[in-house]
Amino acid sequence: MESNNLLLQCFAQLEQVVKTLQSSTIEEDEGGIAAKLGSKLSGRVAYGLRGLTAKSLENLNVDAAPQNLVLLESKVPELAATSTGLGNSEFWSSDALHKHLKMLKGFVATNEAGVRLWINAFFFRVHAMLNGTDKAMVLSVEQHVDVNVNPSTDLNVFVDYAALRGSKDVAGSFLKMPILGLKRNRDSLTLFVSEAKRLDTPLEDYLPQTAGEMYACAKALQKNIVRGALTDGRSWIFVIFKVNEAGGGTYYCTNRIRVIDFFGHISKEQCDLIAGIIAHWIDKSHQDLDESDWIAYNGA
Repeated sequence: MESNNLLLQCFAQLEQVVKTLQSSTIEEDEGGIAAKLGSKLSGRVAYGLRGLTAKSLENLNVDAAPQNLVLLESKVPELAATSTGLGNSEFWSSDALHKHLKMLKGFVATNEAGVRLWINAFFFRVHAMLNGTDKAMVLSVEQHVDVNVNPSTDLNVFVDYAALRGSKDVAGSFLKMPILGLKRNRDSLTLFVSEAKRLDTPLEDYLPQTAGEMYACAKALQKNIVRGALTDGRSWIFVIFKVNEAGGGTYYCTNRIRVIDFFGHISKEQCDLIAGIIAHWIDKSHQDLDESDWIAYNGA
């Protein structure tokens, strides 16, 4: 009898916690909580976690673009030099990133956990590059996104990195409650990065998963365009996802941009280039490519 009373008390406390969370987000969530609960009971198709494949994308009406994005090689020296000069009064200067990656190359095993240390270093550098303005950049690792992408389908994914840049109030709120789809976050800038989970698998094999995650994020933020990247820390593929008016979408991607050169050395220019692209793409998160970009549509 005593154990039953204790169990009832626990359920009552849990119910109160749920009500508190709902009341604190329901106005901004615009019915999302109720919609998600209803979808779980209605037999809807659900995709997500680490199970997205090319076939999954086909079922979602998501296609790879026929043309790739290309790095504008003529801009690389100038833009890498510009990147070098940003945030150099901060701890994570251009030189600090280069030295740190050189240390990691000879110190950390090339497994999934090691990959994350390489990616972290780039985000630390980008934070330094974007610091000192009226906006703040914050980072969510393993960002959960559960969203209805069409009347019969849900996407339930974890994005390895979501970098949000917005007003200091919004950024501070996101740190405490990292729910991507809240109305307050929709005017912010958000870049999404997926991490390759196996280094013995070609990086390009993870593009369907990355595209699906970016689609979910675009729907959660109610954006027609989102920018992101796929990486194993040593090579980066930059991706743009465009939502189609009729549903689904199209994704465009670069070839690999490598940190390590032909001779096995970590290239400082490539480090500056990649950090510069990440910083620029955060500021252009939900815009199409234009003349200020370092990357263009192939044939444009």
